[in-house]
Amino acid sequence: MAALFGLCGFALEARADAVTDWNILAFNTMPPTLQGPPQARVLGYVQAAVFDAVNSVQRKYKFYAVDLKAPGASAEAAAVTAAHGILIRFFPAQKASLDGSLENSLKAIPEGQSKSDGINVGRAVAEQIHAISTKDKADAPVPPYTPGTDPSAWQFTAPGMEPRGLTWGAITPFLLKSANQFAYPGPLKVGSAEYAKEVEEVRILGGAGSNRRTAEQTAVAIFWVVSMANVFNDVARTAAKQQHDDTLVAGDEAARNQIDRPQPDRRIGQRH
Repeated sequence: MAALFGLCGFALEARADAVTDWNILAFNTMPPTLQGPPQARVLGYVQAAVFDAVNSVQRKYKFYAVDLKAPGASAEAAAVTAAHGILIRFFPAQKASLDGSLENSLKAIPEGQSKSDGINVGRAVAEQIHAISTKDKADAPVPPYTPGTDPSAWQFTAPGMEPRGLTWGAITPFLLKSANQFAYPGPLKVGSAEYAKEVEEVRILGGAGSNRRTAEQTAVAIFWVVSMANVFNDVARTAAKQQHDDTLVAGDEAARNQIDRPQPDRRIGQRH
């Protein structure tokens, strides 16, 4: 999947509160241990289902994966039912709570054929989007990790520390054709002047007791410690409320390479 997590916005026109409420509910449904790319993956499928459900009603954009036509159906009912349908499949243990949330959301929508049709659309879209998720290779077994011999290769730097995301680059992307569609040139060459400059910057500004780092730089670093999914989805929810636009953001992070981290880098720097 190794695709986007610099993220893809979904412009929807169901009521903003309904869409953003279920975006927040999706975050609250996921266990705290689900962070980073796995978290982004689930959110991606939730928002993809919401997008296709609403677009099935309003037909304003090219569909993502599910092309249904339901003119006259309630876009709001379709949106909340689609989000619910994805979440109960990923987190079946939370079905009772999610069912209650769906019931509350649907109470705000007038009874009638439009509401019923919207619910049916949401259910159908969620079923098809979830079926796609079962084939994206996210459950591929993680191979054992053997540290590379290159000086910049990631090493086991603490007891119990294991590499993460070894299979993430092979997961089916949401929107990219392949994980390396926009491949970058890779890390700087160890021993180069550019590499030495970067390592020195980390040493000067990244140390816990650094007297060169400004308060703003510290705040920025703390801000980006959290999962990027949290940051970008929060931005999208704010935009939706301020602009009366239901823009929602979903995607996933770029594939992980065997790239070093600051701790081993400092040792490398001492050797070069």
